[in-house]
Amino acid sequence: MRSFGLFVLAAGLAGCGEHRAGDAAVARAPSHGGQVWETDKASDRRAAPATLVAFVNGLHTIVLDGHDVYAGTTRLRASDDSAGALAVPLSNGLTARLVSSKNAMELRFSSGESVPLRKQTRREK
Repeated sequence: MRSFGLFVLAAGLAGCGEHRAGDAAVARAPSHGGQVWETDKASDRRAAPATLVAFVNGLHTIVLDGHDVYAGTTRLRASDDSAGALAVPLSNGLTARLVSSKNAMELRFSSGESVPLRKQTRREK
């Protein structure tokens, strides 16, 4: 099982290392505060594969500012899909969909995995 996890990590990193023009843009953080979302802490092992895919693609913590999705210093441009979600094209050929309902959001990958996201609350200093 451990070697499978390392294989998945290596395969994901191979697709994330190079960005073609138009896929993603390295950018500064938004000038005003966006919404910060992070993968929910999994209470069972069913969410582990989706959490791994999110981590490999840098989407385990994102800043959402309209249609701009900031994953670290990479800005991805999302578009509305026919189901009302935000579709985010990734450099490795996958697509991630951000599906929201009320105060919750779910990250769904075109490969089949999905993981709930929770809105990060303001942290005390």
